[in-house]
Amino acid sequence: MKRMAGISIEALQKKYGDRRALEIAQEIGADAVDFNLKFEPYAEDSLYAEGDEAVDAYYRELGAYAKALGLIVSQTHGRCRTFRGDAEWDAATVEKCRLDCLATAALGAPVCVIHSVTTSAVGPDAEPQYIRDLNHSMFMQILPHAKQYGVKIAAETFGDSPKFGCIDFFGDLDEFVLACRKIEKTEYRDWFTVCVDTGHSNKAMRFGNPARGM
Repeated sequence: MKRMAGISIEALQKKYGDRRALEIAQEIGADAVDFNLKFEPYAEDSLYAEGDEAVDAYYRELGAYAKALGLIVSQTHGRCRTFRGDAEWDAATVEKCRLDCLATAALGAPVCVIHSVTTSAVGPDAEPQYIRDLNHSMFMQILPHAKQYGVKIAAETFGDSPKFGCIDFFGDLDEFVLACRKIEKTEYRDWFTVCVDTGHSNKAMRFGNPARGM
């Protein structure tokens, strides 16, 4: 069996655009790509503001182009902003995540990666249970859209707590595991998975860089 190699094309997309990024990935010998959607802006003139048909058409064409190049779009990276406890902000985040799921399906990718709630959004002094509840609420509002479009949402091991003792869904691996297990007990468990980003290991140093469970 051939061993396949995949790369994140985030930096290539940012510098060269989506199509050229795919071409470069193919030229250097990649078999699969992690396609980044977070560059799609929240501005009123963005592609996402043009509606579902425009989003579907754009990413379906890109998915076909990737396939013609011999590439697999193995996953996408969606919104990197998370819930912060503001009703308007959080509702907009869910809508953009819905469009991320639509774009993911159009690309032919099976998984869309979404970051967990971080202290950069809610502040380092937020109550631990508040962060846990907000994170769960976010995924539970996004997962119905994943089911709608036939893709999975992957919670990424990501955290940025500036001090020990805060809820950090990577550095404090136990918190990440508990958050995931809570989601896996719901009706949307089949539409949920995990993205282990080993590049974020530096964020776990303040917790002693735990490796258990990984």
